[in-house]
Amino acid sequence: MLVDVLEQLKTDEQQFEWYQDKYNDYDDRNLENQFNKLIEFNQIYTSLDFDTVLDIKKLPIPDQVKQYYQLIKKYGDLSLEDHDIQELECLINELPVLEVLKELDNITITHPNTNLNILKNHAETLLRYLNDGNRLEGIGFSAGKLFLPKEIKEKLYFVEGVKVNDSDCDTIEEFEQVIKDVKLKKNFDKLKRIYNADFENEYEKKLLLYQEIILLYKLKSDKYLVDVHAKIDFTRQGRYQNYQNTCDKIEQKNQFKEIRQQLSEKIPSTIEKILSGSVTTFTDLQDAFYFKHAQNYVQRLPKRERNK
Repeated sequence: MLVDVLEQLKTDEQQFEWYQDKYNDYDDRNLENQFNKLIEFNQIYTSLDFDTVLDIKKLPIPDQVKQYYQLIKKYGDLSLEDHDIQELECLINELPVLEVLKELDNITITHPNTNLNILKNHAETLLRYLNDGNRLEGIGFSAGKLFLPKEIKEKLYFVEGVKVNDSDCDTIEEFEQVIKDVKLKKNFDKLKRIYNADFENEYEKKLLLYQEIILLYKLKSDKYLVDVHAKIDFTRQGRYQNYQNTCDKIEQKNQFKEIRQQLSEKIPSTIEKILSGSVTTFTDLQDAFYFKHAQNYVQRLPKRERNK
C-alpha cells in the first residue's frame, strides 16, 4: 500500500510543483477566509501599490471632520497658546460636575453690584452667625437689631439686598447657595480672562463652551484632520458622504494590505501566484497542503520502510 502512495505522490509532484512554501496546516480555519478576501480585494484593486496605501488609523473619521468644521465655523481661528489651554483645563477641573451646574442654573440669585470677594466675605460671616444658632428673620431678630454686633449689623444689607429665587437671603441653605454662586462667578471670571464667554448666561452652557474651545484647540493639532478639512468643499451637497466613501475605500485597501502581509508570513512564495491569478481557488491551495503534508510524512519514514 505504501508503494501505491509513493507512486501517487510521484505522479502528483508535477501538478503541485508550483507550491514551494513549507506551510501545510490544512486545519487553519482562518486561512480560507483570508484567501477569499485576498481574491476579492485583488479583483477590486488590481495592481495596487501597497507602499502608497494611506494608514487608515491616521485619517480622521467623518464625524471628526464634521465636528472640526462646526467648531471652526463657531469659534473661528483661535489665538490661544498652550499655556492658555492648560490653564483653562486646570480651572475647569476645579468646577463642579455638569449635573451640579445644571442644578445651580435652576436657582435664581441676584445681588448688589458689589465686589465678589467682599460679597463672599460678608456671606461667610453671616453664615457663621446663623450656624452659631442665631437668626436673621422673625420678630425677635427685628426687635434686637440695635443690639447686634457691629460686624453683623453692617452686613445686614445682605439679607434684603440678595435674593434667592426672589426670597430674602436669611437661612443657612440660602447663604450656602449664594456662597457657591459667588465662587462659581469668580471661577468663570478667571476663565473669561482667557476666553470671553459672556454671551452664555447659564453655567452649564458656559462650561460646555469652554470644553468645546479646548477640544477645538486639540483638534487643530491633528495635521491629518486639518489637511482633510482644507481639501473638502463644504459648499457641496453630500460632502461628508463623499469623504465617508473615500475612507471606506482606504479602509478596504488597509485590509487588503494587512491580509497580504498575514498570508506572506505563511505562504510567501504563493502570494504572487494568487495575486497574478495562477491560483484562483482555496481548493487548489488546500490540495497542495495535502500533497505537501503526505510528501513530508513519507520523507520522514526510514528508507527501508519506503522501499518495501
